[in-house]
Amino acid sequence: MERVYAAVFLVLVGAGAVHLSIGYGIGDSLEPGSGYFPMILGVLLAVLGTAIAVREFRGRREAAAIGRWPVRPLACIIGGLVVFAVLLGGGGSSGFRGAGLVPAMFVLVFITGLANQQLSFRENLLLSALLTAISLVIFVALFGLAIPLWPWSY
Repeated sequence: MERVYAAVFLVLVGAGAVHLSIGYGIGDSLEPGSGYFPMILGVLLAVLGTAIAVREFRGRREAAAIGRWPVRPLACIIGGLVVFAVLLGGGGSSGFRGAGLVPAMFVLVFITGLANQQLSFRENLLLSALLTAISLVIFVALFGLAIPLWPWSY
């Protein structure tokens, strides 16, 4: 049953991404707009979620009892995303302008890594540093995004 919940979550996130990307202008394949890539990812997420749900229901003939919710992974993933958004975008009217991509990405990966109880503290730190470096290469070096990297970059 957990896979069904995950599938529904993927479909909802995909539909939300498609809905939000329309407002950015999609463009076409030759001249994609800023909403083109999020639209593709949203559609892929929704299709993936639908495929997972169909696969789960196809082999079942009896209803399974709803088990315990995985609270720790859920809290770590949602909490990590919220902290990432605040660190990257700032605190709105609070005057906090943001911490930049490097601290925000490191904290995001570290907090979401806490969802995996098999990951040691040292492995989590290493994974956080590695994925932060990969993010810098992809978004700053390759895509050339003008995003503040550190708090003093604002």
